[in-house]
Amino acid sequence: MEWLQKLPAIQTLSEVWKHQYRCEQEQVTRLTPKEMPPVGEWIRSPYDTEVRYGKKRSFEWIGYKVHLSEYCGDDLPHLITQVETVSAIEQDHHALVPIQADLAAKGFLPEQQLVAAGYISAKRILHSRETHGIDLMGPVHSDPSWQARTPGALDVEHFQIDWQQQRITCPQGQQSNAWYLNRDAKGESIVQIFFP
Repeated sequence: MEWLQKLPAIQTLSEVWKHQYRCEQEQVTRLTPKEMPPVGEWIRSPYDTEVRYGKKRSFEWIGYKVHLSEYCGDDLPHLITQVETVSAIEQDHHALVPIQADLAAKGFLPEQQLVAAGYISAKRILHSRETHGIDLMGPVHSDPSWQARTPGALDVEHFQIDWQQQRITCPQGQQSNAWYLNRDAKGESIVQIFFP
């Protein structure tokens, strides 16, 4: 009977059950959602234990996510120059650094890299330029703040920013009196501005 427990299919089934159930004192109970592992760790297929559930807007799938890099110059045929396969749960921007590193290793770095919104941020634009000399181009995300979504509220677009003088002017003409470089809860660089 011990040989049966060593079969890959039985081991996979055992892992699936551990994600859903607990057995204590020969009593089986279903785990509550808080007790279950994160959804990204759930085994979704007995045939490939690495596939995960993915969702992008209204499209849902179980499998992987593939990032394709294509040469799109006018002078040569369009060619796929790099392929990056990742877990379906991985955010697009996580693939950018390995994609660029692989292109650099192959000598295929572009001068400009056009990407979708999921890959772009100020941090990634700077990293691409400083590390590889690439102008990363794509649509930037809209402001997610409540001010940007609330009619009549003042979002960042209503303020004038003078980066050289490190000063901000509000819509009523008042100027900031303090400018501090800091980090947010995720460790990302931010600028904190104070007004008198």
